[in-house]
Amino acid sequence: GEEYFEPEQAQRILLLNQVKKENFRVKVGKVRSNLILRIPKRIADALELKDGEEVTLRVESGREILIQIG
Repeated sequence: GEEYFEPEQAQRILLLNQVKKENFRVKVGKVRSNLILRIPKRIADALELKDGEEVTLRVESGREILIQIG
């Protein structure tokens, strides 16, 4: 019942587990007339986010936002 992973996969799983346990404070910036959320590199790496990739934002309750990738 054991699973074996490639070293890259194992590293990503470890990073995902680490960032799941943390709360991150991110800053809202502005580019021209648009507001942007700055996502920390550790989160971007763990989720394998790339420049220009689309994500879905949904307001959950009050000021809580859910980000869905893909």
